[in-house]
Amino acid sequence: MNEKHPMHVLRRFLLSVVVLFSFIQCSRMSPTEPQIKEASAISASIKMTEKNYNAASLDSLVLLITGEAITPIRRKITFDGTKAMDKLQVPAGKILTVAVTGYQDSTAVLYGSNTVTPPPGEEANVQIKLDFLVPTIMLTPPDSVIIKDQFIDLYLSARNVVEMATFGCLVHFNPDVLQVVDLGRQDQFLQGNSGSIMQMEFTQDNSEGIVKAVLGIFPASSAVSGSGYIGSIRFKAIKSDTTDISIQVDNKKNSDLGLFDKNANLMYSVGLGSRLYIQLP
Repeated sequence: MNEKHPMHVLRRFLLSVVVLFSFIQCSRMSPTEPQIKEASAISASIKMTEKNYNAASLDSLVLLITGEAITPIRRKITFDGTKAMDKLQVPAGKILTVAVTGYQDSTAVLYGSNTVTPPPGEEANVQIKLDFLVPTIMLTPPDSVIIKDQFIDLYLSARNVVEMATFGCLVHFNPDVLQVVDLGRQDQFLQGNSGSIMQMEFTQDNSEGIVKAVLGIFPASSAVSGSGYIGSIRFKAIKSDTTDISIQVDNKKNSDLGLFDKNANLMYSVGLGSRLYIQLP
């Protein structure tokens, strides 16, 4: 059975969102906006500084502004690539809490908030750090610049898991641009509770562009919590290009995939890949 994720911050410092506010004294607002006495116009520009955040299959962002004696302002923000912009009306001179929630389907997977007091006629910035609310399978570093014919090691890790006993994912890469030359296990985290590692599969297919990693902990009572490395993948860059490496964790498509706890319950999780910028020598 599927198990809902714990509703507390599990992954920190993965994404950073900068919300830039331009406040100007406003006498006319869009007729579709609620009219606020002593209002300011707010132009919100949101930028994901993590270039490959789309690997988490983020479907929507919701901006929520709350404060004392104001009606909460909630706006679904559409985004293109790593940027999103919107305009709305807020009261000037009030302490406001600005929160951003990211959704995958209808489940909140990212959250961050901060406060700001918008002065009329001036600019103000508020930075919001988005934290993952769910366990994550990811590759690090998230983006790198390398030279054609060079090698790079990317590290596969589980982040902020709770009593994880089984780890399974597919790593997809472009075989016309990259080739896997070595795979290595990183056992320290999985053996943290003195369990043994069962390697069901840790293989590469350079023709299809796939690495499959399925590892378990025995006995299941030795399941581990927290964050740690699972393995390393050494790639060789065979062509100059910009290329994404994605992680698939969809258990509905492949029953080997996903994170399972010590009771064999599937954890809700997301996958976050990496991006390589390959340059000519």
